[in-house]
Amino acid sequence: SFSEASPSPEESLQEESNCVLEAARAVVEQIEREHPPGIERICAAYEYLIVNTVFGPPVGLDAWRYREPVPDAPLDYLHNRALSPLLFGVGSCEDYAAALTVLLRELGYEAEYLPGLTISVYGGFVDHAWTMVRLDGRWYHLDPQLEQNVMRGGTITYRYFLKSDETMMADHRWGES
Repeated sequence: SFSEASPSPEESLQEESNCVLEAARAVVEQIEREHPPGIERICAAYEYLIVNTVFGPPVGLDAWRYREPVPDAPLDYLHNRALSPLLFGVGSCEDYAAALTVLLRELGYEAEYLPGLTISVYGGFVDHAWTMVRLDGRWYHLDPQLEQNVMRGGTITYRYFLKSDETMMADHRWGES
């Protein structure tokens, strides 16, 4: 089950001034203006990352030190990983997953960052991360980074958009040591 404890007042204060959330809120405002509630907004957040992020090592992971009101209070893991794609448009699978999780939460959805494994182009399993979102009472998988890998001619195929556990098990693993 995906559930989180309520943040403490200190965490809430940090979250309100979080530079990553400020960047996410700008994207969310645009999505909310241009798309009706529901799957269309989830799709817009997914597409935003695919179109506006390139795969590579994350950059600017210390940028929060210069943008936060309390520079000695580091971002939590999720927000730190979301920083590179949302502020600089680059990141690894962990960064795509974190950024999508942050965007979906800002859109009002229950969303979780999911670490696990996926099959590499060489055939073995490698570390990976993606996002899950709760829609109409069910959890679905979204993997914008792998989606970007399978694009041909700039066309998104939605191979990894709102997929069930059964579908994702073809090339993803989670909950294993």
